[in-house]
Amino acid sequence: MNLGRFLTRWLFKWEQIWNDKEARNQVNQELGNWKFNRFASLVRGCLESIKQLN
Repeated sequence: MNLGRFLTRWLFKWEQIWNDKEARNQVNQELGNWKFNRFASLVRGCLESIKQLN
């Protein structure tokens, strides 16, 4: 997931997120998925760099 897309989607719905537990859980899940995917991408990049050194 693209962080810009995430922010655009939720930026103007903060009141709904604040008051609705289900919406808050969805935001947390999407943000968690974005963090994991970003981390995985960084790890893959590091591994590729290490491979090229050998």
